[in-house]
Amino acid sequence: MKMTAPLEIGICVADLPRAMAFYEGVLGLQKISEIDLNEHGSQVSGLGTSGYRVVRLQTTFGERIKLVCPNGSPSRPSPAATPSSRTGLAYITFLVDDIDAMVNRCARAGYSSVKGIVELRPGVRMALVPDPEGNFIEFAQYDNIGAYRPDLAR
Repeated sequence: MKMTAPLEIGICVADLPRAMAFYEGVLGLQKISEIDLNEHGSQVSGLGTSGYRVVRLQTTFGERIKLVCPNGSPSRPSPAATPSSRTGLAYITFLVDDIDAMVNRCARAGYSSVKGIVELRPGVRMALVPDPEGNFIEFAQYDNIGAYRPDLAR
């Protein structure tokens, strides 16, 4: 596969304002657009049955998260105790330069990390924070990002 743009991830949400407050307000993603798709477009695309609103948010690297809020109540899966305790999308990772600041920012907004910041191995720290819908967000900080991602070495 040859991609033509950075990765985009869609997250179905029940409470769009609350999700926006987290992804835009707490994480600092930039709102790019907001559109409504009617019932017909939703059904033809296979993305839904009753229409929905989608808000596109962008990271500083260009990846996008699409918050999709259907017209009607989406069914909620059983909450996962940990990212690997059920199948499906497990978590979204943000590689950050200051994990302490990011986790503190989340905590000040009422989103506490699951286990705090942990050192997985020397030079690699991570924390899991659930978003308003219960999805896991992983923040990871590498002392040497080039060792993990040589394509990002500076």
